This record gives sequence, C-alpha cells and structure tokens, in this order.
Amino acid sequence: MRIARSRWTIEETFNTLKNQGYYWEHNYGHGEQHLATGLAYLMLLAFLVDQFMELCSEKFQLLLKGAKTRVNVWFTQGDLFTTQPFEDFSGIYGLLAELFGVQID
Repeated sequence: MRIARSRWTIEETFNTLKNQGYYWEHNYGHGEQHLATGLAYLMLLAFLVDQFMELCSEKFQLLLKGAKTRVNVWFTQGDLFTTQPFEDFSGIYGLLAELFGVQID
C-alpha cells in the first residue's frame, strides 16, 4: 500500500510538470551536446523553487488563499514577470495582493 501511494505521488508530480505550465515532454532526452538534458535540469530546478515558495513563503500562501488556485497565481505571476520590471519579490507580491484582493504586510 505504501509503495502504491508513493508511486501515485510521483505520477502526480509528473502530471504537474507536463500539464500545469512547465511543458515537460518526452522529448527531453539527452540529445546532442546534452542541451536537452540541461533544459530538463533547469525545468526541474524551477519546479523545486516553486515548491519551496509554496511551502515556505507565508505571503505566497496568503496569495493562494485569495487566488483560489495555484494555476491562477503562477500564470498571473508569469504574466507580470514578462510585462513589468520588479526589483524583488516584495514588489511582485504587492501587485499580486492587489489583484487578488489580499492584504499582505
């Protein structure tokens, strides 16, 4: 039973990587000169940072409550990264809090 549950957790992780904005596909093989492997490592590193943000940042957890879904927070944050310059996460969190109607201080 524990093995089946741990396997299910791994499958959930791969489902997240494939379908929720990371665009993980089977074509991330080793490739020529290891470019695809490097891109796969960068994607996993981004996923790791995202997981740390979700678990450790109180501001991010408040944003999640206001936005209702993780996907909404991540896509809105990604849109803000590509359209506006920010010096640090305080600025982007402040704007996200305004958009989602959440008070974070």
